[in-house]
Amino acid sequence: MVNNHRIVIKVICSIIKSNEINTHLDSSRLDSSRLDSRPHTRRKINSIMIFNSQVTTVFFPTVVLLLLQYSAEFVVLGQQPGAYSFVGGQGGDPSTNAAYGDYAFVGAGEYNSAEGSSASVVAGHNNTASGSASSVMSGDKNMASGTYSSVMGGADNMASGTASSVVAGINNTASGSASSVMGGAENTASSRYSSVMGGAENMAYGTYSSVVAGSYNTASGRASSVVAGNKNIASGIASSVMGGRFNNAEGDASSVVAGNYNTASGFYSSVMGGYENTASGEYSIAMGGYGNTASGVASIVMGSNAIASNDRSLVINLAEEEEGQSSESTNDGQFLVKSDVFTIQIGSEKATINQDNIGKLQALLAVPSGGECEDEANYLYEGKPTKDCLTWAPKGKNCRKRDTSTGKTVKFYCPSVCKDKCTLPTKSPTGGQNRNLHYVVVENEQQASIEELQASNEKLQAINEELRDKINKQQQQIDEIHRMLN
Repeated sequence: MVNNHRIVIKVICSIIKSNEINTHLDSSRLDSSRLDSRPHTRRKINSIMIFNSQVTTVFFPTVVLLLLQYSAEFVVLGQQPGAYSFVGGQGGDPSTNAAYGDYAFVGAGEYNSAEGSSASVVAGHNNTASGSASSVMSGDKNMASGTYSSVMGGADNMASGTASSVVAGINNTASGSASSVMGGAENTASSRYSSVMGGAENMAYGTYSSVVAGSYNTASGRASSVVAGNKNIASGIASSVMGGRFNNAEGDASSVVAGNYNTASGFYSSVMGGYENTASGEYSIAMGGYGNTASGVASIVMGSNAIASNDRSLVINLAEEEEGQSSESTNDGQFLVKSDVFTIQIGSEKATINQDNIGKLQALLAVPSGGECEDEANYLYEGKPTKDCLTWAPKGKNCRKRDTSTGKTVKFYCPSVCKDKCTLPTKSPTGGQNRNLHYVVVENEQQASIEELQASNEKLQAINEELRDKINKQQQQIDEIHRMLN
């Protein structure tokens, strides 16, 4: 088109120049100073000059407009241009570009096509803007097919969703409405308002979802997000994964921060780093380490192979475990800590508990929890495994021995075998009854009497309630008779 317009302009300039020369010659020939001064001669001269002026001011502009019109038709010969469209292209063959849509525009480049109404391709090679009001700024083999879609540079990018956009990169696709991909390679934003920023082969196909950098990451949940990392998945609503590899945020509002092979599947659950950790309970947390599981509601795990299966439980396992072993909670609200050494420090004072002295702590805390004759189940004399209440305490004078770790006698912890009134009847070596039988019988009789009294008391209370109801009814009848007599 540019070359044809230049030809037209040259033709116009030649005509104008020729007209100026002729006008000059006519003026020279008809100079009034060289002719006689007769009136009819002057009138002829003036008529000729007025005619030349009219030709200059009327005829030549008309010729210019006609030539411009025919030149424009000549440029798009063989194509079907849109109304008011424009096609350019310098440095290549301009006829390879096309503007088929009304008001379409192709500025430069080669093999570019603006097919949609008000579509535009500014530059580049082999680009296509087929959506209404779509645009491709530059690049190679890019396509903007969605209404109001745009591609700004790169190669083999496609913006097919309404108001979608791709900014640079290669082989990126924005197919969701108002979706966007900014850079990277082979990224896809396929849902409404989804976005991918950089990285490679990332996918955002949840509404409002986003992936920022990384590779092979997927944000499929509504309003989910993945930031960096590799092969991470955020599938829960408002879930998120930040870094790491092979992490999954499956629960709604769940999150995984770094680490590998971690899973947050409970509502509002989270895993903070580590390896192969799981937070499956609602509001549960797995804080680093490896092989931990928080399955109870509001449960917390730390360390390694710790399992918080009860609600509101906290399990910390810092001990060196053999393969297949773990530390697991047993009650709701339990705080379980397992370690090789446990040190408590208050100010500058320290107390250390280890395998050698933990028995002393057990003995110190071993206060009988049952009745007067009930042994402390976990008691071991000075923490020694073989010195228990059942087998060791009854022998010899062991009941009188004092536990050096607590200052109390064995009799305090083992009353069932050390106190006379608590010992059970047994056969004596001579075949007679043990002398403690009397105390056991008396105790049993007392217990039976107490139970009978309690039962009688309950019966008396029931009779009392029944009599009270009858008295109330009789009083009501008396009151009714009084009202009738009055």
